[in-house]
Amino acid sequence: MTRLNEGYDQPLQGVFEKATWHQGGDEASDSSVNVADCRGCADWELEDLATEVIKLVRDSSLNGVLDMDSCQLADDGAERIAEVLQGNKSVTECIFSDNNITEEGAEALAVLVDSRQPVCRIDFSFNMIADGGMASLAAQLTSASRLLHLNLRDNEVNAQGAKALAGALQEGAAPNLLSLNLRQNSILDEGVTELCHALEDHECITALDLRENSFRAAGAAAVARLVGMTSSLKMLAICRNATANEGAKSISVTLKRNKTLTELWMQDSHIDNKGGEELASAISGNKGMCRLDLRGNFIDMAICRAIAQLCSKNRSKK
Repeated sequence: MTRLNEGYDQPLQGVFEKATWHQGGDEASDSSVNVADCRGCADWELEDLATEVIKLVRDSSLNGVLDMDSCQLADDGAERIAEVLQGNKSVTECIFSDNNITEEGAEALAVLVDSRQPVCRIDFSFNMIADGGMASLAAQLTSASRLLHLNLRDNEVNAQGAKALAGALQEGAAPNLLSLNLRQNSILDEGVTELCHALEDHECITALDLRENSFRAAGAAAVARLVGMTSSLKMLAICRNATANEGAKSISVTLKRNKTLTELWMQDSHIDNKGGEELASAISGNKGMCRLDLRGNFIDMAICRAIAQLCSKNRSKK
């Protein structure tokens, strides 16, 4: 028996990673995009940063990316930038990752998802907005008709925060949302169940990242129900959760009738040969699955090869 872990941390392809916002998206490839790149400017005075943002906001002829990754904004900085972006007509993508933003800063920046703003992508990853910040964001999502991509990776969000988000989505918030990244939080079975239930009738969601959220078989059952009901989801990541064979079996059952999912990431999910065989059986009857990643589990190489061959066969028909 082999524990597969080579290339384990290879990033997901597509919309999950922040870097694709500059290199992989349709908007980012457009030559008219203006990038206000303030990444790593932690030694700048706040008002200098604000001045750079104002320059972009005033040029309404451009579609702009505001990248403020690792600027140590904290809550005061977040509030100041939110003020500057009032009446914004040109910034369509906002990156606020790794800025020590907590609940207060998240509340201030949440207004950016309002439909009166042109913002379609927001990255709040590697902050500390927690459940309170998530609640503020969820309240604003009711008018977020333009929001397409939301990254909330590693924000100390627990089940209550996930419930707040789920409640908003179930009421029709963010109706055009394409990708949601909640990786490295702790929403547990309870939060995953509420969130997946809310997404069952969502007509646009194509990518969902729930890696490292401390859920188990019960959460996997909710994910499986979503897989069985979705008409839009193409990429799903649930790695590094203890879903085990029971979770693999739940997902296998609904995977057989799923028509849209092309990539499923289940690395390091405590799955052994029994779960691997269930998944292999499901893939044999699914003509759309092009990648099922099971690295970091305890599955015999022969089963992994069989799954890889089935996925390769599906890819060749695309």
